[in-house]
Amino acid sequence: MKAMILSDLIIMRKYLAQQSVIGLALGILLAFVMENPYVVSPLISVTVSGNCAFTVLALDERNGWERYRLALPISRANVVSGRYASLAIAVAAGLVVGLVASLAAMALASAFMAMGYDVDGVRALGEGIDPGTYTLSASMGLLFITVALAVTLPLAMRSGMTKAVRFIPMIIVLVVILMSAAIGSNDALFVAEFLDGIFADPNGPAMLAVASAAASVALYAASAAIAARLYEAREM
Repeated sequence: MKAMILSDLIIMRKYLAQQSVIGLALGILLAFVMENPYVVSPLISVTVSGNCAFTVLALDERNGWERYRLALPISRANVVSGRYASLAIAVAAGLVVGLVASLAAMALASAFMAMGYDVDGVRALGEGIDPGTYTLSASMGLLFITVALAVTLPLAMRSGMTKAVRFIPMIIVLVVILMSAAIGSNDALFVAEFLDGIFADPNGPAMLAVASAAASVALYAASAAIAARLYEAREM
């Protein structure tokens, strides 16, 4: 497993560094354009970690590393666990980049306010954030990228990334249709009332963030178990 993690990190480090720099600049820009520091962390974390994850998967197949790896003294179970662990590191790095971008945007906004440039957008950033709400927004980004990886990785482990991408758009369309149907139903009112109750409690956003993070970890672990079984049955 350790060898697999190191192998992925060696491949990923250049792309992770590039995406981190781009994500940092993009996050600061988005914060000022959208006048909202809460959207930066989920957007940037998904962008940075998602790009790195799909790059590793694509390079793995294009360069023939899958067959070469099986010739090494590494079990298929260790390949799967190592791949999930290395991509979890990429997700963590994306969350850190999102946090740094948010803090940098707020610091710049505070500096602009100190220089007398006090407009609504700058004031919205310069006045700081609510930690609980920010944690909740970051956890939503974590949940989104976790769901994406939890669906993609088992497909990639079973059929390879080239074949897996044929199914991913269909899955995305299905999810969008189901979400649209849910929003258009009476359940949408329940969701709105639920969120109102969450934000009415000072500790509500933080508690929901913890629950969301726990759900992300559980989903990722379940996906890893499924991927391990599928990869064991795969013929190279």
